[in-house]
Amino acid sequence: MKFGLGSFVYRWSIGRDYYRPSRPMTVLDFLDRTAALGVDRVMLCNNFALEAFTEPEVTTLKERAALHRITLELGGRGSQADCFIRLVGLCERLDARVLRITADIDRRQGADAIRRQPDDMRRYLCRVLAEAKPRGIRLALENYHGITLDELVAVIQAINDATFGACIDTANSAALIEHPLEVTRRLAPYAVSVHIKDFKVEMSERGHRILGVPLGEGMVDFPQVLAILRQQGYTGNLFAEMYLDRTEDEASTLAFEDECVRRCVRYAREVLKL
Repeated sequence: MKFGLGSFVYRWSIGRDYYRPSRPMTVLDFLDRTAALGVDRVMLCNNFALEAFTEPEVTTLKERAALHRITLELGGRGSQADCFIRLVGLCERLDARVLRITADIDRRQGADAIRRQPDDMRRYLCRVLAEAKPRGIRLALENYHGITLDELVAVIQAINDATFGACIDTANSAALIEHPLEVTRRLAPYAVSVHIKDFKVEMSERGHRILGVPLGEGMVDFPQVLAILRQQGYTGNLFAEMYLDRTEDEASTLAFEDECVRRCVRYAREVLKL
C-alpha cells in the first residue's frame, strides 16, 4: 500500500462554493505542495472543477505530475452518467487508472423512492463502466453519508465486475452510525481505493458533533484498518483527507490546515510506516 494526499486534505486552501479564500490553491500548487512533502500519490477530487479543465490546462497538469513523478487518481460526484463519462476521458488523458465516484441516495424522498435509487444508480454506473473498462480504468464507489453499507454493497454486487469496486472512506459513514472498522471489513473485499480520514465526537449545546482531526488524533484505529486491508490483499493507494473546522480568519485557517496536513504525513510515515 502507498500513501498519498487527496485534494480534500486542503479543503479550505482550495475552497468550495460555500467558501473561497482570497487566493485559492490551484491544482498545480497542490501538486507542488504534495511533492515538497515527499508524497508521490494524489487523488484530485471534485473540489477542483476537473470537467472544466481546458486542453492546455490538462497538458500542463500532466506535465507537472510527470515532473514530480506523481501518480494520479481522480474523483467526481454526481447522479448522472455523462459527468462521470467525461471524467473517464480525463483519466485516460492523465494516465489515471482509478476514478472515485461519489453518488448519493436522496433520503428526503419517500421509502419507495429510496428503494428505487440504488437500481437507478446501478444502471447509470453500468454506462460509465462500459466507457471505463476498455480504457483500463477502474471505478470505485465511495461510502458516503447518503448511502448505507448495505446499499453500496448491493450496487457493487449487482454490477459484479472486477473493474468496479469500492472506495473506502474511514470517516464518511460515521454520519450513518456505521463504525470505521465495520466499514473497512465490509468493503475491503471490493476495495479499489481508500481514503484515510480521522474524526472525533464531541458534545455541544445541540448534541453530538462529528469533528475532523489530523490522522492519528481521533477515533479511527488506523493500524487495524491497515491490517484488515492487508488481510484482504489490498495493495492500492491510501489517500489522506481531512474535514477541519475553520478558525477565526483566513490566514490562521490556512496555516492551521497546512500544519495539520504535515501532521497527517508524519503520522503516516512514522506510525503507519507508509
